[in-house]
Amino acid sequence: MPAYEKPVVVRMHHTDAAGILFFGKLFELADEVLEEAMEHCGLPPGEALRRGSELTPVVHAEGDYKRPMFLGSRLTARARIEAFGNTSLRWRIDFVEAGGEVAATVGLVQVLVSRKNGRKLSLSKEIREKLGAILEPAPAA
Repeated sequence: MPAYEKPVVVRMHHTDAAGILFFGKLFELADEVLEEAMEHCGLPPGEALRRGSELTPVVHAEGDYKRPMFLGSRLTARARIEAFGNTSLRWRIDFVEAGGEVAATVGLVQVLVSRKNGRKLSLSKEIREKLGAILEPAPAA
């Protein structure tokens, strides 16, 4: 599986009063994993922002919670690209328990836009090639 993997531990600041991962924190964790996956593939977001004429804002986000994640839960985050569009890319980040059960899934769509005017730009060959290292198309429905 070509996914980028990262260990994740649910910490106290991630949880609600019941000690369960607060729903908004799942997106925060997913964003951290996405950033590290991009770095791993040779596209560090910080460098792109400093040099850049392009931005990749998230324009769609969804989360599917399958099992509760408690304070101290140790998970593996698996990030992959499901699809490239002309101007966008779709991420899937699974949070997987030690036994292999998926506890949660996050889907994110980023669009490449011009920093100057906010207009959509076509994904470059470089982006497609570098992030292609973690391309794993979604199974056909």
